[in-house]
Formats: sequence, C-alpha cells, structure tokens
Amino acid sequence: MRLFKICLFFSLVSFCYVSLTSAGDNSEYWGTCTFSVKVNKQVKLDLLEEFRIKTDTGFYTYVQYVGMGYEINDYLDTAVWYKLVSSEKNQNWSESHRFDIDGTLKWNINGFKISNRSRLERNTTTSSWLYRDRIKLEKGIELFNKGFTPYVFNEFFLDIRPNSGYHENRASVGFSTYFIWGSKLGIYYMSRAKKSEGSWSSADIIGTTLGFYF
Repeated sequence: MRLFKICLFFSLVSFCYVSLTSAGDNSEYWGTCTFSVKVNKQVKLDLLEEFRIKTDTGFYTYVQYVGMGYEINDYLDTAVWYKLVSSEKNQNWSESHRFDIDGTLKWNINGFKISNRSRLERNTTTSSWLYRDRIKLEKGIELFNKGFTPYVFNEFFLDIRPNSGYHENRASVGFSTYFIWGSKLGIYYMSRAKKSEGSWSSADIIGTTLGFYF
C-alpha cells in the first residue's frame, strides 16, 4: 500500500511536468492564493486572488474574489461570491464584474469524498448568465509521514444565452497537502477546451494553490 501511494504521488508530479513541457504554445500557468476565516462552525469568509500566464505571450488575466460560505449540513454547502476579472486581449485590458451563487452536494463513500458543485454566474458587464457544474473526487492518504489529498474533477460551462450553450470544459488532476503555519499547498494539471467564435481550442495548464485558513 505504501508503494502504491509513493507511485501515485510521483506519477501526479511527473504527469504535471510532462504535460506542461510538451504543450508548446498552448500551455499556461495559473496561480491562486486563498485567505479563509471561519466566523463560526457554519460560516466562513474567503478572499482569493488568481493570476493566469500564457507561456508564449505572458500575463493575461487577474481575478479577485470575495465570498461567504455557509455549511447547511454535512451534505450541502452554499456560497455567494463577487469577482473582479481583469483580462487582456490584443494588448487591451478590460474589467468585468461578476456575482456567483454556489450550491455543493457532498458525500463520503469508503473514505472517498465526492462533491458536485453547481454555480450560477452573472456577468454584469455583459449582462449574461453562465452555469457551471463540477464533479470532484478526492481521498486523503499518508505519504512520507505527511498527509496528501489527491483529486480529480471535471467541470463544464453553459452560456445561458440564445444559440450559445456548452462552450467550455475543464478536466483536472492534482493533489494538496498542509504546508507551514497551517497553510495548504496544492499543484494540479488541467486540460481546458474552450469554444470561441464558433471554433474550439485547447490548453494545457499547470496550476498551484496556496491557502491560509484561520
């Protein structure tokens, strides 16, 4: 069992590295930092910052999140978010303001954690609605006397406008572990397919996450 855990850990790291180095011009790096404060047993406040870099053209997106989560019971969470998205296209920067409502169903089956998050997103800048649905599977393991949580997820995006519909999919594999001072560090690989102006394109993404929980 220990050998299996070691193989799983290095397989994930190797997979992320090979995917990024072989992706060519369609590779990206995403970095996310989270600050989360528990108000009580059910309520938490979150502040997130995320930046995205294309390996061929550089920095192109910066996102700031402010949100509040509420744990209704062991099987259902809900959250509301405000996001300020700054993005670059053709050397011009623009901003959009977005509001999200989340509902997340959760299960625990034989040590595996399964969650299904449904998100409704309102972009007030373009007056459009977006529906996102993510299914995630994760399981905690101990490796090198340290706890790790490998996970996989898939998320699809639906643009709720006439003649729009399904236009993006994200599939990811990664792991997270507790770091110093109670922080949590993660690394993942994501394959993203996105439809724009009638045609699909794909990108290989390596991402890191750093979270501080109080």
